[in-house]
Amino acid sequence: MDKNKCIDPNQYGVVTYSEISIFESKVGIQLPLSYKKYLAERNGGRPENAWFPVFNSPSNLFFEVDTMCSLNCGPEYQRLELQWSLPYHHDLKEFSEDLRNYFVFGYATEVVKLMIDLNSGAVYFYDPDQLYATHSSEVISCFGKVSDSFQDFWDNLLNLEKIPPSDEW
Repeated sequence: MDKNKCIDPNQYGVVTYSEISIFESKVGIQLPLSYKKYLAERNGGRPENAWFPVFNSPSNLFFEVDTMCSLNCGPEYQRLELQWSLPYHHDLKEFSEDLRNYFVFGYATEVVKLMIDLNSGAVYFYDPDQLYATHSSEVISCFGKVSDSFQDFWDNLLNLEKIPPSDEW
């Protein structure tokens, strides 16, 4: 993870691979290796370059990563133990079985969730303000793909100064 620097790595404490394994067992999931490495090395540290594009946006919209969750420490809103489950957020409990494979690891612009699809490893965002769903397929259709993996997501975040003018999109 050297293409993007980390601001305040481990600011709430270091986490070990053993603690990550315990968390995985407790919640019944398997995290991608690149995300486990992030937790072990940075546990909640924010990326220095923190902007990502919302592809297929009519207004060339970019979101800024403002919170990366941490394991076993930090304020409640930032703890993976409390925040990891997408159905926990925004009254999506009725879709919990269908959304179980999406793991919330952070936030962009305060309410937008950043998630890893645990089946494919791809990173998505979910803006709850854009959803009024009656079925889980409607929820999933509102997810925006950001990258094919957590490593790719981290490495390709942009510095605000490097965001191209909208006429270059």
